[in-house]
Amino acid sequence: MTRCLLALLYSELNREKEASVLLQNLLPVLRRLGLEPSRLAAISTAAVVSCHLADRDMALEFHEMLGPYSQQFVGYPTMWLGSVDHFLGMLETELGRWDDAQRHFQAAELTHLRMAALPCLAQTRLQWARMLLGSRGDAQQARELLRHSLATARELGLLNVERRAAALLTECS
Repeated sequence: MTRCLLALLYSELNREKEASVLLQNLLPVLRRLGLEPSRLAAISTAAVVSCHLADRDMALEFHEMLGPYSQQFVGYPTMWLGSVDHFLGMLETELGRWDDAQRHFQAAELTHLRMAALPCLAQTRLQWARMLLGSRGDAQQARELLRHSLATARELGLLNVERRAAALLTECS
């Protein structure tokens, strides 16, 4: 869904108000979607936006929608988004469910490694490190994940991932 991608773009550009309004308007539509091919991609994209907005209520709702699809890979016809476990890990982080987030990020990392999905892997490692730092988890593991994410982001030209990984690495050093 184009509007989910627009909400993601707004959130990436720190235009939270526009992202929030768009996501609120999309929520009823996403609830009604049947087994359309773009359903998982739309919900996964909206889940990222809910995490950027730190909206726990929406995060819980998207978690319920995505939960049955753990272990699947999701994308639009023109781009891959990654393992559903990545998005579940982000949602679990937002909900403060650290052990579940850890499990989902581990599964997403394995999927992305197996598929050589390096942009997805960089994102997963970034979000996983963010979770570890937020949960007062293993800071050493978080730094290692951030170093890998940063190296991959630089190699592939993923500027937002690079910027976020560098900022977190600076914070935790």
